[in-house]
Amino acid sequence: MVINRYQTLTLHLLLSLAVLVGTGFVAIGVSGALAAGLGAAFGKAFVSGDRPGVTYTPQRCADFLRFHPESGDCTAAATAHHFDEVVEYRLAAGVLGLLVLGIAFLVRWRYRQLADERVLPASFSPTVGASLFGLAALALMGPSLLQMVFVGPSGVGKLLSGGVVSLVMFVAYAAALLRALRAHLA
Repeated sequence: MVINRYQTLTLHLLLSLAVLVGTGFVAIGVSGALAAGLGAAFGKAFVSGDRPGVTYTPQRCADFLRFHPESGDCTAAATAHHFDEVVEYRLAAGVLGLLVLGIAFLVRWRYRQLADERVLPASFSPTVGASLFGLAALALMGPSLLQMVFVGPSGVGKLLSGGVVSLVMFVAYAAALLRALRAHLA
C-alpha cells in the first residue's frame, strides 16, 4: 500500500487532534475529582449550591428529594443532586478521554513508521493546547472568582475546579511550546 504525503499529513493531524481531545477529556475528569475534593473540604454547596434567590417548583423539589431523601429539604437535595452531576459527568468524560488516548496510541503504534515521520512542526500541538487551555482557564476562573467576590461562594467550585485544571494544563502546554521553540531556534 502506497501512502502519499497528504495521507501522512492527515494521519498526523488526526493523531494530534485525538491527543488534544483525549487530553481535554482527561482534564475534565481530573476537574471532576477536584470538584469532589472541594466538596469534601468545603461542602457540596461550594461546588453545586444555587445562587441566592433560586427556588424550585414543588414537583422539582420532589424529584430532588426522591434522588436524595437523606437530605431532608429541597435546597440540600438539589445541591446533592447537582454535585453528583458535576462530579460523575466529569469523571465519565475522563474515562472517555482515556479511551480516546488509548485509541490514538494504538493507531500510532499500528502506523508507527508514518507516525514517526515529522510532518507537523513540533510546536503545533503545544500551540493549540496552550491556546485552548489558556482560553478555558480564563473563561472558567474569571467568572468563578467574580462570583466569589460579588455574589458569594455558593456554587463557585463548579467553575473553579475546571479553571484550576485548565490553568495547570495551560502551563504544561506552554512549557512544551517553549521547549519546541527553543529547539527550533537552536
